[in-house]
Amino acid sequence: MAAESPMAYPEADVDRVLTALSDPACRTLLSELLEPLTAQDLDDRCDLSTSTVYRKLDLLTESGLVEKRVTLTPNHTHTTEYRITFDELTLSLDDDGRLACPIGLGK
Repeated sequence: MAAESPMAYPEADVDRVLTALSDPACRTLLSELLEPLTAQDLDDRCDLSTSTVYRKLDLLTESGLVEKRVTLTPNHTHTTEYRITFDELTLSLDDDGRLACPIGLGK
């Protein structure tokens, strides 16, 4: 009898996750997202062009590895922050022999 996971995690699109993780710029952004940051914060911290930061954030968001949150600032303007959506990431084979990628949420 297989042990059950303590939490049920949503299934990510394996191709999108692997595409994002294989991209050095995406990995750079992930390594900076230990706390929620704006695209401008990431642009300031990373040696990437502004357009690359936005393109890679889109890829990371579409893959489910990063989420985008719009918040209201104290001066009543909107700001968009990005944050990692996972604590752990695993690849496994499902019962049909296909790759599965549950994203361990909790951050």
